[in-house]
This record gives sequence, structure tokens and C-alpha cells, in this order.
Amino acid sequence: MKNKKYYGNTPLLVSSLILGTISITGISIWSYTYGNPKFDKK
Repeated sequence: MKNKKYYGNTPLLVSSLILGTISITGISIWSYTYGNPKFDKK
């Protein structure tokens, strides 16, 4: 039962880790694009 419970929680952990990585990457790209004066559209 212990192994089954761990296996059941693993996909959730992996998906949250992937979502966290995507979020950090997206924020970094957004900050670089809109925060850098070279890319200022004004």
C-alpha cells in the first residue's frame, strides 16, 4: 500500500515540478523581453 500511495503521488509531484519550471521560465522571458530597454516598444 505504501508503494502504491507513493506511485499515486509521483505524477502530481512531477507535473507540479514541470509547471513550476515553465512558470519560472515564462516569467524570466517576460522580464527579459519587457524589462530590457532594448525591447521597449514605446
